[in-house]
Amino acid sequence: MGGLTVDALRIAETTGNAIRLIASIHPDKKLLEASPPVIPKDHPLVVGGTQNAVTTKMEFAGPITFIGRGWIG
Repeated sequence: MGGLTVDALRIAETTGNAIRLIASIHPDKKLLEASPPVIPKDHPLVVGGTQNAVTTKMEFAGPITFIGRGWIG
């Protein structure tokens, strides 16, 4: 099985992007998935350190992103 490579991280960095592990829930399809897509560095889900982010799409408000410190055990 393939995985995330140093070359992929380097290419993302040099093109102004980032690679983050993103989990998605698609209730209409009864589908859960996690993948490491390439996303722009200014995307709300690109956070650093122990920060975590979650975006939810609301029917009337649209996308809302919550960012906060992750659990430190």
